[in-house]
Amino acid sequence: MTTTKLNAIDMRSVLAGPGGETLAVMTCGGDYLGDYTYDSRVIVVASRVR
Repeated sequence: MTTTKLNAIDMRSVLAGPGGETLAVMTCGGDYLGDYTYDSRVIVVASRVR
């Protein structure tokens, strides 16, 4: 799990994941800026275990 500032997120790498069978979940985090916006995102990446 990581918390990343909104302007520093590389959406391509988040959506592509680390490879293999993975699931990425992203939600708002950090400080509330108003108008339903936060300054960071919390990103959790899970990998399938066999």
